[in-house]
Amino acid sequence: RYSFTTGLRATNDGLMSVNTVEKSAFSVFPNPISNENVTFDFGIETEQKVSIVVYNLTGKEVATIASNVLYQPGKHQLTWSVKDNAGARVNAGVYLCKFICGDKFESKLISVLK
Repeated sequence: RYSFTTGLRATNDGLMSVNTVEKSAFSVFPNPISNENVTFDFGIETEQKVSIVVYNLTGKEVATIASNVLYQPGKHQLTWSVKDNAGARVNAGVYLCKFICGDKFESKLISVLK
Protein backbone atom coordinates (compact mmCIF):
# COMPACT_ATOMS: atom_id res chain seq x y z
CA ARG A 1 0.00 0.00 0.00
CA TYR A 2 1.11 3.53 -0.54
CA SER A 3 -0.30 6.96 0.16
CA PHE A 4 -0.48 10.25 -1.67
CA THR A 5 -1.01 13.86 -0.60
CA THR A 6 -4.48 15.33 -1.09
CA GLY A 7 -3.85 18.75 0.39
CA LEU A 8 -2.91 20.74 3.44
CA ARG A 9 -5.11 21.60 6.39
CA ALA A 10 -4.67 23.88 9.40
CA THR A 11 -4.50 22.36 12.88
CA ASN A 12 -5.67 23.91 16.16
CA ASP A 13 -2.14 25.04 17.01
CA GLY A 14 -1.83 26.99 13.73
CA LEU A 15 0.47 24.46 12.07
CA MET A 16 -0.23 22.86 8.73
CA SER A 17 -0.63 19.12 8.38
CA VAL A 18 -0.77 16.99 5.29
CA ASN A 19 -3.89 14.98 4.45
CA THR A 20 -2.99 11.59 3.05
CA VAL A 21 -5.16 8.88 1.58
CA GLU A 22 -4.08 5.26 1.42
CA LYS A 23 -4.19 3.88 -2.10
CA SER A 24 -4.21 0.20 -2.79
CA ALA A 25 -1.58 -1.37 -4.96
CA PHE A 26 -4.08 -4.07 -6.07
CA SER A 27 -5.58 -4.08 -9.56
CA VAL A 28 -7.44 -6.44 -11.88
CA PHE A 29 -7.14 -6.24 -15.66
CA PRO A 30 -8.63 -6.46 -18.15
CA ASN A 31 -12.02 -5.61 -16.71
CA PRO A 32 -14.51 -6.36 -18.21
CA ILE A 33 -13.24 -9.80 -19.23
CA SER A 34 -14.11 -11.48 -22.52
CA ASN A 35 -12.06 -14.49 -23.63
CA GLU A 36 -8.64 -13.69 -22.22
CA ASN A 37 -7.08 -14.46 -18.87
CA VAL A 38 -7.27 -12.01 -16.01
CA THR A 39 -4.20 -10.58 -14.31
CA PHE A 40 -4.17 -9.68 -10.63
CA ASP A 41 -1.42 -7.16 -9.98
CA PHE A 42 -0.41 -6.23 -6.44
CA GLY A 43 2.46 -4.73 -4.51
CA ILE A 44 3.38 -5.20 -0.88
CA GLU A 45 5.91 -3.40 1.29
CA THR A 46 6.65 -6.21 3.77
CA GLU A 47 6.60 -10.00 3.68
CA GLN A 48 2.92 -10.96 3.86
CA LYS A 49 0.57 -13.88 3.36
CA VAL A 50 -1.77 -13.14 0.47
CA SER A 51 -5.09 -14.68 -0.58
CA ILE A 52 -7.13 -13.82 -3.68
CA VAL A 53 -10.59 -15.37 -3.92
CA VAL A 54 -13.38 -14.83 -6.47
CA TYR A 55 -17.04 -15.01 -5.35
CA ASN A 56 -20.33 -14.80 -7.23
CA LEU A 57 -22.84 -12.19 -6.07
CA THR A 58 -24.63 -14.70 -3.83
CA GLY A 59 -21.40 -15.04 -1.83
CA LYS A 60 -20.46 -18.51 -3.09
CA GLU A 61 -16.72 -19.04 -3.62
CA VAL A 62 -16.07 -19.56 -7.33
CA ALA A 63 -12.26 -19.65 -7.60
CA THR A 64 -9.27 -19.47 -5.31
CA ILE A 65 -6.35 -17.76 -7.03
CA ALA A 66 -4.02 -17.78 -3.99
CA SER A 67 -4.58 -19.09 -0.47
CA ASN A 68 -2.31 -17.75 2.28
CA VAL A 69 0.73 -17.72 0.02
CA LEU A 70 3.76 -15.98 1.54
CA TYR A 71 5.07 -13.20 -0.73
CA GLN A 72 8.21 -11.11 -0.37
CA PRO A 73 8.05 -7.30 -0.63
CA GLY A 74 7.65 -5.98 -4.17
CA LYS A 75 5.28 -6.18 -7.12
CA HIS A 76 3.59 -9.45 -8.05
CA GLN A 77 1.23 -10.73 -10.76
CA LEU A 78 -1.06 -13.74 -10.77
CA THR A 79 -3.16 -14.95 -13.69
CA TRP A 80 -6.67 -16.42 -13.57
CA SER A 81 -7.96 -18.44 -16.51
CA VAL A 82 -11.56 -17.41 -15.67
CA LYS A 83 -12.35 -20.97 -14.56
CA ASP A 84 -13.97 -22.07 -11.33
CA ASN A 85 -12.35 -24.36 -8.77
CA ALA A 86 -13.71 -27.40 -10.70
CA GLY A 87 -12.02 -26.24 -13.93
CA ALA A 88 -15.12 -25.03 -15.82
CA ARG A 89 -15.29 -21.57 -17.39
CA VAL A 90 -17.39 -19.24 -15.23
CA ASN A 91 -20.66 -17.90 -16.59
CA ALA A 92 -21.06 -14.35 -17.80
CA GLY A 93 -21.87 -12.03 -14.94
CA VAL A 94 -20.45 -9.90 -12.17
CA TYR A 95 -18.09 -11.37 -9.58
CA LEU A 96 -16.47 -10.06 -6.43
CA CYS A 97 -12.72 -10.48 -6.12
CA LYS A 98 -11.37 -10.31 -2.56
CA PHE A 99 -7.68 -9.53 -2.02
CA ILE A 100 -6.47 -10.35 1.51
CA CYS A 101 -3.03 -9.23 2.64
CA GLY A 102 -2.15 -9.87 6.26
CA ASP A 103 -5.03 -8.50 8.34
CA LYS A 104 -6.33 -6.13 5.62
CA PHE A 105 -8.50 -6.81 2.62
CA GLU A 106 -9.89 -5.08 -0.46
CA SER A 107 -12.65 -6.11 -2.84
CA LYS A 108 -13.17 -5.32 -6.51
CA LEU A 109 -16.02 -6.14 -8.88
CA ILE A 110 -15.14 -7.99 -12.08
CA SER A 111 -17.43 -8.29 -15.11
CA VAL A 112 -17.19 -11.46 -17.20
CA LEU A 113 -18.68 -11.10 -20.67
CA LYS A 114 -20.07 -13.93 -22.78
